[in-house]
Amino acid sequence: MSKYPLWAALLMAPGAFAQDALPSASPTPSAGLSDSPAKPPAIAAEKGPVGAVGLGYIYLASETAPNGPWNFHLHGFYATPQYNLRPWLALFADFTQSYNTSRNAHENVQSRLGGFLFSKKLSAAVSSFAFADAGIVRDSKGGSIATSPIFAVGGGATLKLNKHVSLLIIPGEYVRTYAQSGNLNNFTGRFGIVLPIYR
Repeated sequence: MSKYPLWAALLMAPGAFAQDALPSASPTPSAGLSDSPAKPPAIAAEKGPVGAVGLGYIYLASETAPNGPWNFHLHGFYATPQYNLRPWLALFADFTQSYNTSRNAHENVQSRLGGFLFSKKLSAAVSSFAFADAGIVRDSKGGSIATSPIFAVGGGATLKLNKHVSLLIIPGEYVRTYAQSGNLNNFTGRFGIVLPIYR
């Protein structure tokens, strides 16, 4: 038999394959140990991304005036860089550029926001998330420019295609604009991609 039991040999040689300790005087290996298959070394768990960048299309429906009809329809694009504080919590910024396609509107809307994003992994490929952010919006229409504070909340999901890209959908985001003429309600939807950033 081995000079030490199997558990003692493993403690003295971390990460080593299971094997006998120092050979005994007998040339015959200890029964039951030499025939045991060697265990493969443990593989370190892969670290997650430190952040990500989201890019894609955004649709915005807006009131024409406080409590007025929802006749403004804007289309544009967005970019959302984020930094992961925890696997489930991230800081992010939200930059959007939208254009009013309503007849004779000639409206250009830019928003700059920042906030927190909370995510939950549902499976190996699918994650859900919710977010809240605030910032300012610049609305240029008919030769006049107005800047107003805004607040937004929403949620969506991502579908991981591979390590380097995921699809993103935000089916619902509520945006409150605090304009000089009164508070405006807005609704947005988004579709795009997410590009994770690794160390």
